[in-house]
Amino acid sequence: MTDRETKFSPSERAEQRVLGLSHKLESGLALRLEAYERLSSRLRPYWENVVEPFSLFPEALYDRTKLSPARGRARGVELLAEHRGGRFGWGASYTYAASEEQVGGLWIPRMWDQRHTFYADVTYAPARNWQLSAAWQFHTGWPYTDQIFSLVRLNDGTLTTSWVYGPVGGLRAPSYHRLDLRATRTYRLKHGTLRAYADIFNAYDRQNVVGFDNHYAYVQNGQLIVVKTPGKMLPLLPSFGLSWEF
Repeated sequence: MTDRETKFSPSERAEQRVLGLSHKLESGLALRLEAYERLSSRLRPYWENVVEPFSLFPEALYDRTKLSPARGRARGVELLAEHRGGRFGWGASYTYAASEEQVGGLWIPRMWDQRHTFYADVTYAPARNWQLSAAWQFHTGWPYTDQIFSLVRLNDGTLTTSWVYGPVGGLRAPSYHRLDLRATRTYRLKHGTLRAYADIFNAYDRQNVVGFDNHYAYVQNGQLIVVKTPGKMLPLLPSFGLSWEF
């Protein structure tokens, strides 16, 4: 177990504790348990897009918000089991993690806070120069901030829309999961090693959502109509490549 204080800037301070246990069985199965806690203070303010986290020009969006955290905390536990070596190998892990900051007296989750994460992979070498692998991961949804729309009646009787932010990080996107596949062919050359590979990212084309984009509302026949388009991440994506070690 380690317990140390780290100074990240002239004002920021962090205290970190880590506890780790590992054991390898005669069968070759390796087991590991790790727990950690990190407490931060004197944090610097920063800007974040609380509704639409993905953008080529985040500074230009309406949801750019300044956050001034007083303290931060990150805690987690990871369990890992794996067996490597030979023609077949596998690994699996589960992680519980919470990353939060205190803003305005309230604890809010960080943008990429993942409470529950499960990861598994398998590798198989059908021949000396070939390797096939598959990796699957799952985690609970990332936090995002809602926009709450309402109807407002102006002095002339006209109806229009108004909105306010909900609690920062108060909602969660749906759970994320995907499967990645890879095939690698190795060539032993006179001057180094050449590897050719083919990848399939998100092999079953899961439409993972990271909050919602294009929030807007309008009035139709005296009713409030709210439109929230899911912000989807990358679909199935094949790729090919070469690497040369010399």
